Amino acid sequence: MIRVYTTSKPNADAVQAAAALKNFTVESFELIDRAAMSTALPETEALVFDLTSPGIDADKVLAALDILDPDRVPPILYILSDPGEVELITQSISMLNQDYTFVPLDIQALAGRLEILLLLGARRKLTMESAITDRLTGLYNRKYFLRRLEEEMYRSKRYDYLIGVHLVDVDFFAPTGTLSEEAGTTVMQKVGEFFKGRLRKSDQVARFKWDCFAVLLPDIVAEDSLAVARDIKAKVEKMALECDGLAIQTKVSIGHIMLPSTVLDSVVKVVGALEDQMLEAKADAAGIVTESAPA
Repeated sequence: MIRVYTTSKPNADAVQAAAALKNFTVESFELIDRAAMSTALPETEALVFDLTSPGIDADKVLAALDILDPDRVPPILYILSDPGEVELITQSISMLNQDYTFVPLDIQALAGRLEILLLLGARRKLTMESAITDRLTGLYNRKYFLRRLEEEMYRSKRYDYLIGVHLVDVDFFAPTGTLSEEAGTTVMQKVGEFFKGRLRKSDQVARFKWDCFAVLLPDIVAEDSLAVARDIKAKVEKMALECDGLAIQTKVSIGHIMLPSTVLDSVVKVVGALEDQMLEAKADAAGIVTESAPA
């Protein structure tokens, strides 16, 4: 899917015609909705911003892109009216996997640009996924999660919204026998599958270490974030797991923090607090220790 932002019907029609030559699907929008753009990213193959359209200028586009995870942003094509405008989009962001064209639009040339841009974007996506993905579970890895946490902490302060962070420990055992090493692999893969289907598209979940998962919930209130933690605990502990003919039971312990905070003002401090809370949760009857970090 190519998402086109323009208020010009001729330009929208030209992009539609160019995409049709390559069998690409297009949706056009007259307003830049950052939340909708973020939600649609997994299905978005390219973004087209028509900077010749009234109401769609470089500042608005860059502000919208600023709240997105750079690794998830698809290729971008800018429609410009003058070569001098290229500077507007190169001052703040890299031109990697980005291109520009000028009005009036040439449909054949535009089709070629879109095809190349989507090809480069697909290759970059494969490369990035291999670098940021945990091989066992298919979730994000620890390194990527820490970077995303730092980015989201910055954005939450800048755009004034709350984020919830969970550290989820999954202990497992077989009441009637001894589990093999393969059981751990089975449990981690099943828990990974659960997380993939449980969270919102805007949420991030990573395998933080062997039996521990980290969850990042942007733009969420404390009550809802805690509800997610309780739901995760209840559903993972009820999962039907089996290995070597033995039933496996799990116990989930969760540390939970709300941000931003002037006290927990770095990733290191947040992770340290979460690990302390997770250890407390192991001894807590509820299995969840939560504290809204003081602002």
